[in-house]
Amino acid sequence: STLAALNERRMVRGRQKMTIPLITAYCDTNTNPGMFLERHPEAWAVLDRFLFMAYVDYLSDQDEITEMLMRFQNGNVTKLAGHLSINLISDLSRLTLETPSIIRSELIFRKMAQGLQEYRTKRRDLVTKSEVEGLILPEISDRRLCWSTQVAEVNAILHGREEVLPEDLYALKKVLGTTAVEEEMWDNIVARLIEELGEEQKMQLDHAQYIALDGLMKELDAINPTSAPDMDALKTMGESLMSLKQQVAAIVPENDKIAELSRKANGFISEKSTAIRNQAAEFVGMTNN
Repeated sequence: STLAALNERRMVRGRQKMTIPLITAYCDTNTNPGMFLERHPEAWAVLDRFLFMAYVDYLSDQDEITEMLMRFQNGNVTKLAGHLSINLISDLSRLTLETPSIIRSELIFRKMAQGLQEYRTKRRDLVTKSEVEGLILPEISDRRLCWSTQVAEVNAILHGREEVLPEDLYALKKVLGTTAVEEEMWDNIVARLIEELGEEQKMQLDHAQYIALDGLMKELDAINPTSAPDMDALKTMGESLMSLKQQVAAIVPENDKIAELSRKANGFISEKSTAIRNQAAEFVGMTNN
């Protein structure tokens, strides 16, 4: 029944079928879910649908205990910091749940998949060796991997962005584990992934700049002022040259190779400009004669 409510948003009781307009489910238990799953592995499908999991211990801070006692004595056991309208929740949810994805970089997708696979492998070693106490999830399922990508989207939205950046990957740790050891493992993986992303993005930019400049050089080479039949054709060449000059100026070189190619392009532009002026002078001289 719980699985159907969480997954299909419905409940069947005998002949009675009910749809459930469920948005969020909270669950608490005094039993360690991990130990329960060892005896009842068939319950894994239910537990795995709870996105965030955490141990909640007794209060240890004196001020918090004082507040708890006072609220208990005054009958004020519920303390709400504020309210969110259902419409706002629905609007924000659509940004995450509906297509298109706000993870717009294929490179981020590939690096995220690489990191998740590495994390799952390392975590299996921890579980096998029983080196971490408090582990709840016996495994990181494919379902949880998919849901974790939505957490990156949520983190971006809560920071006022509609596009996922590499640093949003840190937020996945709250879904991928329940202990500090698991969180640290994921943080270390993400830190390395962000460095790799930066290097690969720079390489992509370098390549894109080289391709762009190479294409502009070919267009510059095609401009031949001496082949212009008249002043109008020469003027068209001049306009094309100015456009190419602006495109070259818009490219900020990322390395010495691109800088050298940019200088070569500017030198080419200067030569073509001189050739156009000389050809224009010839046309004017022919007209005067």
